[in-house]
Amino acid sequence: MQVKTGSDRVVFLFPALGIAVKFPIIHFVVAWELLFGGLKKYGWKLIGGVLNLLFRGLADNWMEFWFYVRTRNPFLQPTYFSLFGIFTVQRYGKPCPFRDIDLKHQLEELTDGRAREDGHHFFDSQNFTFSQGALRMIDYGNKRARGVIADCGARISKRFNPTYEWNRKQSQKLETPT
Repeated sequence: MQVKTGSDRVVFLFPALGIAVKFPIIHFVVAWELLFGGLKKYGWKLIGGVLNLLFRGLADNWMEFWFYVRTRNPFLQPTYFSLFGIFTVQRYGKPCPFRDIDLKHQLEELTDGRAREDGHHFFDSQNFTFSQGALRMIDYGNKRARGVIADCGARISKRFNPTYEWNRKQSQKLETPT
C-alpha cells in the first residue's frame, strides 16, 4: 500500500488489488480560523470560502464518480464507486512515465489550448496513468477539468502519441524552412 496526499484528498493505493481509494481532506482548523478571524473583516461573503475548505474534497470525490458513470469517457481512469464522496474507489493506475513538459505541450495541442483552463490538473503527469497504450486521467473531480474532458477527452484518447517529445518537435520546427 502507498499513500499520496493532495491539497484536498488523500489516496490510498493498493496495486495488488488494482484499486485506489480516495478520501477527502476536510480543513477544519483552517476553516475555523478563516471563519472567526475573517468574519468581522469580510462579512458573510466569507462563508463560501469556508464551505469550500470543508467540502471541496468531498465534492471532488462525488463529481469524479458521477462524471465517469455519466460519460464513460475513454480518457478517464474508471471510478467504480463513491459513498456520496466520503470515499471513492477508482481503478489503480501506474504512475505516468511522461515528462511534464512533453505532456503539457501535447495536451495543449490536442485540446486547442483548452488544457490551459485547468493547468493544475492537465500539466502534472501525476494526474495521469498510461497503460495498454492509453493515457487516462486519474484526477478529474474539478469542474474546469471536467469541462475540458467533456469537449476534448475522446480526441485526447484517440490521438495521444506516447513518443511525443516537445524538444524534438521544436527542433524540427526550427529546421523546417517556411
